[in-house]
Amino acid sequence: MKKALLAVLLLSGLAALAAIQLTGVYGGRQARMLELREQIAERWAEADAVIEERNEILPEMVRTVRSFATREDKIFRAVTTARQELAEAESKQERIKANDELSATLANLLALEEEYPELRANADFIRLQDELAGVENRLAAERRKYNQAVQDYNTYIQLFPNNFVAVVEGFEREPAYFRTTEETRQARPAVPFSDSEGEPAEADAAPTPDTAR
Repeated sequence: MKKALLAVLLLSGLAALAAIQLTGVYGGRQARMLELREQIAERWAEADAVIEERNEILPEMVRTVRSFATREDKIFRAVTTARQELAEAESKQERIKANDELSATLANLLALEEEYPELRANADFIRLQDELAGVENRLAAERRKYNQAVQDYNTYIQLFPNNFVAVVEGFEREPAYFRTTEETRQARPAVPFSDSEGEPAEADAAPTPDTAR
């Protein structure tokens, strides 16, 4: 009788110990998911702040370029529209998409210096180019940090047995990420410069995008 009681107590103790260990593992994995998700939020806030900083430089850049490139209204309208879409975007995915479109229109705007030599030599244009270059470098760094945080989180919640904890606790995959430079380049629409008569020049045929990696 005593042996049976001791066996029951021993089994109960082992079960309690196992439950404590499982609870600790479960809680630890849940805490790690919360930490990784918070890192995404922090990295996004840093990247979005740089996006906004770049956006605030553009009106002065447009005014400067317009003073020399008076026939390029199509490009100026494209920049204005892209800035408005960025301002109206709410979700991370919408902000990232709008930022990519703004990057494309900005590239077309800056390319006008090849068509207008006086613009290239203008002191305000040179200053704004330098400011934009600094912001672009910081934005590239923040994009990489954000994408890495997303990758770390998404990978962690998909591993076993983390995926079980993720389902129970409501941790879902983060879909918003910044595209690579190559992906963005392939997605950019071409905005033709005006020809000497003030009419849009015929755009070159768009290259066929490479197969996505």
